[in-house]
Amino acid sequence: ADYTATVRATDVFQRPCSDRWQLQPPPPPPSVLARLNFTIRGTGSYENCSKLVGKFFNASCDQSTCSFNDVFQPAPASKFVAFSGFYYVASFFNASNIGSDRMQFVNAVRAFCQKRYVASIGYSDSFLRWYCFDGVYVLSLLNAYGFNETNWGLLEFEDSATSANKVGWSLGYTILQSGLIPAESPLMSLSLPMFIILLIMFAAFLGFAVLFGCLGRRVKQRAQGYVTI
Repeated sequence: ADYTATVRATDVFQRPCSDRWQLQPPPPPPSVLARLNFTIRGTGSYENCSKLVGKFFNASCDQSTCSFNDVFQPAPASKFVAFSGFYYVASFFNASNIGSDRMQFVNAVRAFCQKRYVASIGYSDSFLRWYCFDGVYVLSLLNAYGFNETNWGLLEFEDSATSANKVGWSLGYTILQSGLIPAESPLMSLSLPMFIILLIMFAAFLGFAVLFGCLGRRVKQRAQGYVTI
């Protein structure tokens, strides 16, 4: 609460998330926006922030079951590994541990949003000022995915960089592994004793082949009634 910041009008109205809302009345033309700045002060209202963020997730659904924005998704029924941005936000609010429930997360975010903003040692200001919104956004997104107080235990927050359970991207893993395949099959080297043994065996087989060939030719000639002098 009470955090103030000056932002450019172009950063508010000329962003992808702003364009999709088709604001009415429409914002001023770009030439005017380029000269405007806004001073924004945070109120720390978790409820109001949650209502505004919830508008990003359209609950209408033409499928049998959806997550949001008419995207098909079955109801959560197995473990959901929430990593990267999910993990860092949940970890900040001490809600990433196994056994934590949704209300613990909600109460931690609400309490943080209501606090008067002061710089905190150990946290960069560029991150700290966003944690109220980030907490509300993560909760709203997980709610849109279908996670509530009943099935919150299916969630497992993991840091893909340091956790024991490594989290990977299947397509990225495949691309990485294909790049590690050698262009040519590796050559199998033979030791000198093995080479000599194989050479002797080859010579012996070749000698036997010549011998059997000669014997076969002699038998054929005898069968035809003449013998080579």
